[in-house]
Amino acid sequence: MSNKILKNKKAAASYTIISFYRIMMIIIVCLVFVAVLWMQYSKPYDIRKLENAQIAKKVVLCMTNESLVLTQENFNEKTLNECIKTTSDVFLNLTFQGKSITSGRRELEVYCQVQTRVTGPYLPSCLDYNYSVLNSSHQTDQLNVFIALDKNSKNVQVIMNK
Repeated sequence: MSNKILKNKKAAASYTIISFYRIMMIIIVCLVFVAVLWMQYSKPYDIRKLENAQIAKKVVLCMTNESLVLTQENFNEKTLNECIKTTSDVFLNLTFQGKSITSGRRELEVYCQVQTRVTGPYLPSCLDYNYSVLNSSHQTDQLNVFIALDKNSKNVQVIMNK
């Protein structure tokens, strides 16, 4: 049957046009598919707030030995340094029963205070968490965890290049 169609010149021309149309439709569908994927996955994500939450959770569970009971004996810088090895990208400030301990780069705390007046992509991600823990007399008490996470070279650089 295809030989009969190809012998007829008008049928051959329409067959060529339909083939060309099919190829163009396939190319257009593929380009739209690639464009949608590119638009979805090329967005920069700043995951520092998620990292802050994970660090806070890890510190609280480690300081309380996963029992959520925190005593003044356990609340010291030695225990904090055993819980998490802070790098130059992290600042931690824990407050419990009026006593405060810190670890990490202190100037990040100043940058967080500036963030209330100034916004910018190179400022650290600062979050303050309050956890209810039990003290030594098994009464509910508040543990405040303040975390400043810098990591601008890993997160914000992608945003600034666009």
